[in-house]
Amino acid sequence: MPAYSRITCEVPLTEAGRFDGNLRLPFSSNQSAYGWQPIPITVLRHGNGPTVLLSSGIHGDEYEGQLAMTKFLAETSTEQVQGTIIVMPAVNAPAVKSGIRLSTLDHQNLNRSFPGNPDGSPTEMLAHYIEYILLPRCDFIIDLHSGGSSLLHSPCTLMRLTPDLGRRDVLVDAVRAFGAPLCLVKAGQPNEEGLLDRGIAGAAERCGKPLISSELGGGGTVSTRGLAIAERGIRRTLAHLGVLTEYNDTDDSQPVRLVELGGDDYFVFASADGVYEPLKELGDVVAKGEPAARIWLPEAPTKAPVIERFRHDGLVICQRSTGRTSHGDCLYHLATDINI
Repeated sequence: MPAYSRITCEVPLTEAGRFDGNLRLPFSSNQSAYGWQPIPITVLRHGNGPTVLLSSGIHGDEYEGQLAMTKFLAETSTEQVQGTIIVMPAVNAPAVKSGIRLSTLDHQNLNRSFPGNPDGSPTEMLAHYIEYILLPRCDFIIDLHSGGSSLLHSPCTLMRLTPDLGRRDVLVDAVRAFGAPLCLVKAGQPNEEGLLDRGIAGAAERCGKPLISSELGGGGTVSTRGLAIAERGIRRTLAHLGVLTEYNDTDDSQPVRLVELGGDDYFVFASADGVYEPLKELGDVVAKGEPAARIWLPEAPTKAPVIERFRHDGLVICQRSTGRTSHGDCLYHLATDINI
């Protein structure tokens, strides 16, 4: 697909200095025939060094990354940069403004829309711009996520187990620099079993670019712990990459535990509608066959609860945050240690 886009950028990507502006995402609506949607973007460029993209808000209800990157912009001067830092705290700005997961423009999930389409829906146009225009010019990507409104997640970074051993070493060093207590290593390749990876991690892999991501809380709130990890992690990683000067936090007292999310049996899904009673919490170590949750139906109080069970041994790293659940909802997922 050609690297052209209907999206235009108000700021220069190659000039020295600080530039604040927007991507202009075309959107013709009943209220604005020739209108466009603003996607905030800031470029900090000074000296010679790598180009790093900081992105958050791909899902609008994930707040720790949005806050960490907004605060980073408020607290960082261009003179502290050695290279280029592109910052997009609200990548999916229509969703961010409404505090929801999906875009309000077309109800699509940006992190399931890559590689996108320059002539497609607004979300597809944005995914295409990121994959074909932004990512190729970057040397590294830090893309922050959280559990969103429906999930609570143990603070962790994420990296893909790429077959490129050189890039794998770069990623391992970066997640150790970021310093979250866990790193969730995703095995498998972008086109495993013929299925295209539709997330930004798959886009980065197709571009041959190293990317680390995160899960830093959730439940539709702001985790103070997750936010602190994000703020410190951004600066530690940028300093590790050599693009941020005047940052000397070298405290490595907390080692990073590498864990793996396996197959479908690492998840617990609701098999009925109702109110779920969690029987385990984040950080618990569980065994296969152990009860995970009960699903009750208060509107039919004489009906026996459905017992959901874990299908694998592991560490609980994610659980549903809302009490009412529907058949097919994710209630838990597990991880197990991995050596790479």
